[in-house]
Amino acid sequence: MIICPHFASQQSFLDPQLTKDGKPYAPIRYKKIIQDCYSITRNTNIDYQSVMNMSVTEREYIISFLLEEAKKINEKNDEIQRQLEQQRQQRYKK
Repeated sequence: MIICPHFASQQSFLDPQLTKDGKPYAPIRYKKIIQDCYSITRNTNIDYQSVMNMSVTEREYIISFLLEEAKKINEKNDEIQRQLEQQRQQRYKK
């Protein structure tokens, strides 16, 4: 009686095997994980190995925090740009 096979199944019950257009999903998912780890390492003071040891949820939270912060910075920059443009227009009106 064989309780478990000699080789573990290569199929994951969590991720799909193929994308909607029929391409293998694993390379795309792996690239996304590495991209997330790179982004966290680049924008924080956390080393790559520590990021790799984080849970998926933890990485997603940090990415969302970084995106929120970048959005706020962009909004502030846009506001400053608008103010500078208004000041420039007022100078040339006189």
